[in-house]
Amino acid sequence: MHRPWTADELEYLKSHYGKMPTREIAAVLGRTPASVKSKANYIEIAYTKPAENVVRKFPPGIRDYLIGESL
Repeated sequence: MHRPWTADELEYLKSHYGKMPTREIAAVLGRTPASVKSKANYIEIAYTKPAENVVRKFPPGIRDYLIGESL
């Protein structure tokens, strides 16, 4: 049987999802990584990678406006 999410847990999830690893959020909340991902998806929190990870995919010399067009 599952344990209902509290308002504090939901607030923590909204504040930290996408900014720290899911397994760490799960450990703090005492939940599984799968339940954290499931709840985030259910309440429509998008997991976005930090922008610096996207920029690193491109070789040096590529102009910012070209990177923006490829996203």
